[in-house]
Amino acid sequence: MIAPFQNRYFVLSAYLLIAAASLWLRTGFPVHAIGPAGHDDYLFVRSAILLGAGQWLGPYDNLTLAKGMFYPLFILASKVAGLPLKLAEHVIYLAAALGFARLAGRLARSETLALLLFLVLACNPVLWTAYLARVIREGVYIGLCLGLVVLATALLDPHRRWAAGSPGRAVALAGVTGVVGGAYWLTREEGIWILPTLACVAFISLVSVYLPLGLRGSNLVRQVFAKSSVVVAALAVGVALVAIVAQVNRRAYGVATDVEFKAAGYVAAYGALSRVRHPHWQRYVVVPKAVREAIYAVSPAAAELRQSLDGPNGAGWREVGCRQQGIDPCPDILGGWFMWALRDAAAAAGHHRSGGEAEAYYVKLASEINAACAAGRLDCLPPRNTLQPPFRDHYVKDALALTPRMLKLLLRFEEGRVGSAPSIGSADRLRLVSAMVGPIEPPEVIPGRRSFSGWIASTPNVPAWLAIEDGGRMSSHTITFAPAADVDAAMVARGLVGRRFTVDPPCQESACSLIIDAAGSRQSLAVAGLEPGAAINRPDLVLYIDAVGPQGDSALADVLHQRRQQAVQRVAQAITKIYVAASPILFFTGLAGLCLALVAFRRDGGRFFLAGVGLAAAGAVVTRIALLSYLDVTTIPSLNLLYLSPAEPFALIVAMLGSWLGATAFWTSRQSRRGGTGRPAA
Repeated sequence: MIAPFQNRYFVLSAYLLIAAASLWLRTGFPVHAIGPAGHDDYLFVRSAILLGAGQWLGPYDNLTLAKGMFYPLFILASKVAGLPLKLAEHVIYLAAALGFARLAGRLARSETLALLLFLVLACNPVLWTAYLARVIREGVYIGLCLGLVVLATALLDPHRRWAAGSPGRAVALAGVTGVVGGAYWLTREEGIWILPTLACVAFISLVSVYLPLGLRGSNLVRQVFAKSSVVVAALAVGVALVAIVAQVNRRAYGVATDVEFKAAGYVAAYGALSRVRHPHWQRYVVVPKAVREAIYAVSPAAAELRQSLDGPNGAGWREVGCRQQGIDPCPDILGGWFMWALRDAAAAAGHHRSGGEAEAYYVKLASEINAACAAGRLDCLPPRNTLQPPFRDHYVKDALALTPRMLKLLLRFEEGRVGSAPSIGSADRLRLVSAMVGPIEPPEVIPGRRSFSGWIASTPNVPAWLAIEDGGRMSSHTITFAPAADVDAAMVARGLVGRRFTVDPPCQESACSLIIDAAGSRQSLAVAGLEPGAAINRPDLVLYIDAVGPQGDSALADVLHQRRQQAVQRVAQAITKIYVAASPILFFTGLAGLCLALVAFRRDGGRFFLAGVGLAAAGAVVTRIALLSYLDVTTIPSLNLLYLSPAEPFALIVAMLGSWLGATAFWTSRQSRRGGTGRPAA
């Protein structure tokens, strides 16, 4: 009689059952659509629509190249494939989880371990949080991170001699690794954080060749050369993909970069602005008003930013940053938001008509500030070429103090808070999002709140700015702008240029006012009094309201669907409670187990290499926490499960794999002392 775990049909059925259950659980958490999120969620949807229309990333503005293009491409691909976005993301994640489980099972010679690893990874509670219910890059990034490490581990596995045995498969695997690596790099901007983990895998592979396999001399050289060749091939494919995207951007927009936040000119300008010394240091404030005033006086390029940075646009970014940070009174525009305010200001000054023009402007801005520093007209730190704020000694201590909270948040899944959230935005915007990504969570209908849309035309040299005032607080983050070629054509005789806008006010209409700032003249309109038609018609300014309507659309709700969704969420909540209770204990047990396994299996090549890979996974957890801790104390609040989510699979791997290997090492050692052979793995 064949044991269940030795029956391939039983094993295949088990994998399929786990995958189906995981996908079923994922359907219980529809998309939390945020229509007004023009810098995040809706930006990805808009870019995906433009890609599908054959317009690459669309007409150029200061948001076109603000974020990597792979996630919009993935949204489009899921739409073409007929898969809801969240299920498509989940398929990528499950494929990576299955790859790691199968790899670990082969190295440990245990099908039981492989199935358990796949089960634990497939039921990862972070996938059910409101953070990942958004149309947000982390949804696919979590699978790409895990997939890249899995593929790199397979490439570097010292027990597979690709070059001698099957070079075709080695080349194919290198190609797939390069494609995944390129997609990973084109998804988020901080891709470098995974490099220490990949370096750890490479190091343990080398040690595994030298120590357990006992290779020496020419044999060692041949093995290292073979592995290096496929790694170089994978790296070449990934670099080529990024370079292709950069060249397409150069041809379309005039700047050869994948993301403008990494473009040389912008980084130089930001570094120059942040090198000017502050009269009084304040945490998170990179360029305070006093410093801006000093820079305006010596740099004509910087002076062009004054109206925006010190006007409604700057006030909006200042308000949203301090609200998210919980800082009151609000000192100034905070670092995590100043980078956006700077780009908005450059666009308002007319320097984002093309990528090449924007790059040239930022280079000019940097050179003028640096020249003023060199001439002594500004009191400056040494030259800087980075988006990081100037280093201060206490940052390291502050980051280390935050690390335990980061780790607790990671291991306890924010105390098990799972579930989606009501969508936000106008009914038209939400219908558009739903058409691209699949089912969304219906919005919460709140009486007394309504959205409106229209267009505004003003003189090109002094563009008008809009903001919402709520009880004395100014905000522009709920206003979405778009190009308006038809308005430009209609207004050309009057010498005006236009933009379309959509506003989803964060307040009841009776308490909201629309603020219009044009050429230093500020005008206020009560939202409650807005009706379709011309609201302002001056020689230098026209504001036209196209439509006004209530926020939300109750027709989006489906009672039967909600009941099924609630049943799925109850199952997910029960599973999450188990993870919250067990994960912290198993994580530290797993760390100890991996260290024990390295010693116990130093002559067992497969298990030794696998234990090293487990420690590399622990390194991914450490690196991610270190990065976010430092960002949290210097630039932007990062103590949240969204930013930590890419590290969750690695924490689960440490917990499950380390505990298994540690227990196996302990059992083997005990049997050896008794003179036995040890129990064979399942």
